[in-house]
Amino acid sequence: MSQTSKKPIVFAIAGGIAALLIAGYMYASSAGVKKFEDFLYDNDLSGSLRYDEASYSPLSDTITLEDVELEVVVMEMGPQKEHVTGRLDSLSIEGASVDNKRRIAFSGYELVTSPSDGERQANILYQMLDEPLKFINRMGIEQTRLDGSVAYDWDRDDENLELGVSLDAENIASYSISLRFSHARKLVDIDPSRFIMTALMNPKGQMEEFGRVEFVSLNASVKDYGFMERMAYLDAISRFDYGSALNSDTEIEAVAATRQDETDKKQMAEFLDEDSIEAVSSFRAGGGDLKVSVETRRPVRLLDLVKDDRLHRDIKIEIDD
Repeated sequence: MSQTSKKPIVFAIAGGIAALLIAGYMYASSAGVKKFEDFLYDNDLSGSLRYDEASYSPLSDTITLEDVELEVVVMEMGPQKEHVTGRLDSLSIEGASVDNKRRIAFSGYELVTSPSDGERQANILYQMLDEPLKFINRMGIEQTRLDGSVAYDWDRDDENLELGVSLDAENIASYSISLRFSHARKLVDIDPSRFIMTALMNPKGQMEEFGRVEFVSLNASVKDYGFMERMAYLDAISRFDYGSALNSDTEIEAVAATRQDETDKKQMAEFLDEDSIEAVSSFRAGGGDLKVSVETRRPVRLLDLVKDDRLHRDIKIEIDD
């Protein structure tokens, strides 16, 4: 057989393999969606998540939902049930088929800063965020759009846990935080609905229940979208010393720039070094970016992090702008 006549056979084989791979991928995708929908049904969650479209990627083990309506029960107190309600542009669950490593991301959740009584009753988020939303509203922001994610990586054998949370609030700020714990089985085994209720009603008791859980490290970052700068401006106006401005050659901007006073610096000095204090002061005065790193010489139990208003001696905090 000539070299030329072999080419169509090679192409046919390659095309057949490609078709099989595509068919297998589509079947796996379809099976993944069905498995997810069966999970919702079996756990009586079909009414909690309503969506227009669902897809599954077997390569990344990710379920993706589009145009999602939420009505999730997060807390039950007798006959009363508290819900998180709202709409998402999309919701993805990476690591959908495993239980020790997962990342849940969402986009397009809208919150108004002056909710109606009906919105407060329907959505527990408006009750929990009542004071912050009132403050944000008075800063001239009527609504915000939230994108975010929650991730965990649980090493069952060594009982090490890594948690990650990120949130981007339009017109306000974005932040991300990652934490590492050891002896963390108590954290992994908690019932989320029970945890929320206990944390609200008895935070000290909830902390004591964690027992041997040890803190290892924390890394966080914040990016301001002009909110801190606006706060600093209003604070400067409230502290403005008209007498000094009228009877001094000092520039008015310098007189107004009193965002951080000595009392605040003394309080921060109990936990932070001079460079970190300056980074915090700069961020509070004009926004920008802020990075926080908390390390331990050895793991420290959660109950021992702060005692008698003092940070545990094995913990070191560094802050950069």
